[in-house]
Amino acid sequence: MSYGASSNNIFTKPQLLIMKVAVILAVAGSALARTFTVYNACPFTIWPAIFTDLNAGSSVPAIENGWEAPAYSKRSFTVPDDWKSGRIWGRTQCDFSKAPVDIKSCLTGGCNGGLVCDGRTGVGLPPVTFAEFTLGGTGQSDYTDVSLG
Repeated sequence: MSYGASSNNIFTKPQLLIMKVAVILAVAGSALARTFTVYNACPFTIWPAIFTDLNAGSSVPAIENGWEAPAYSKRSFTVPDDWKSGRIWGRTQCDFSKAPVDIKSCLTGGCNGGLVCDGRTGVGLPPVTFAEFTLGGTGQSDYTDVSLG
């Protein structure tokens, strides 16, 4: 199986572009809050979203669960020291001007709630590429992964 550029490539063009959305985790120290920076490396607007797994902990970042990110823009935010688990992803080709505003408002990565994803059910739906985080997990280690949904 070839993963080069061909019509049989396992990734679609939007998925490859979404993977260009860089999520950078900077840890300033155990006593300081962690800072996340979401950078849109795409030449077009995307709509990043963040979801906190409330089953893992009750702390949430002090940022809305979705926003508009123009091409080549970045936005930084901190998460509480006791933020346990969450995911960040990019949404493409969104139009929140038509009712009902729901998961179909975006071509990729749509969520319940529209621009600002619902805090309990706005998990992001396929097709989507997630950056997932578990902080202070087993042995107080931080874990990250990227998954395709």
